Amino acid sequence: MKRIWTGMAVALTVLLVMAGPVKAASEPVSIRIVNTITAGGFHGRAVVTGAVKAACKDGPPVVTGTGEGFHVEDRLVCPGGTLFLSAEGTAVPHVDPVACIVRVTQHGTFRITGGTGQYAGITASGTWTGEGRQILVRTAEGCALDQPPRVVVRTLKLIGTLNR
Repeated sequence: MKRIWTGMAVALTVLLVMAGPVKAASEPVSIRIVNTITAGGFHGRAVVTGAVKAACKDGPPVVTGTGEGFHVEDRLVCPGGTLFLSAEGTAVPHVDPVACIVRVTQHGTFRITGGTGQYAGITASGTWTGEGRQILVRTAEGCALDQPPRVVVRTLKLIGTLNR
């Protein structure tokens, strides 16, 4: 009987060594964020699918830098906890001087740096793309590029890998 247990222990040890270290599960995650900014303030929503499924409230985000290179810190407040999001990216504006509308294309990388509640210990990374529209104030001289836009609407899509 002792030989059987010893043999099983050796076999198990060999299997564990061959398998290598245990890694955290990596699963796909997708996040769609839609937000609007008006004189009434910031309103944002996010839908998380894949490894985590939740409808969350977005931000408002803290943005530093310019369209040529910017950094964003954001939080998604979801049922059961909060996800913390960090992103880098670039934005290219396309101004329609007749309609006073700016279309902005964006892209970059993101990381989920952690969370609270049921999202504690979660991290993720990936890429994102986005598009926005801004309606500018019109003056007698044309579009007022030196004034805040009347409305900003952005749609962002983040795709990456989540680790638990």
